[in-house]
Amino acid sequence: MIGLVFLWLVLSILIGIGASTKGLSGFGWFLLALLLSPLIAGLIVLGLPSRKAPQAKFAYAPRRPCPFCAEPVLVAAKLCPHCRSELPPLVSVRKETRQDLVEPIVASIMGSLF
Repeated sequence: MIGLVFLWLVLSILIGIGASTKGLSGFGWFLLALLLSPLIAGLIVLGLPSRKAPQAKFAYAPRRPCPFCAEPVLVAAKLCPHCRSELPPLVSVRKETRQDLVEPIVASIMGSLF
């Protein structure tokens, strides 16, 4: 008899944990399973959809501030979703490479030798 009560309690706790992982009230579902039945409450929890928001595929998307409202918008955006203003295209800044620095020096040295 004590074994059945212990099993009932453990299954009710597991139902509460399962409900909590789906975004539901874990304590409320634990109490419901404890009073009603862990089997019935477990079937109901399994049938309910998750209330947690779906996670985005990418954790980070590059953003830039809107020049009009200063809210962050995606880099590829052409229209600000906050202030609805048209965003100017991004101007890519070319970084100087070592080759860019060496070529003029080599050209001046070669020009002075020949």
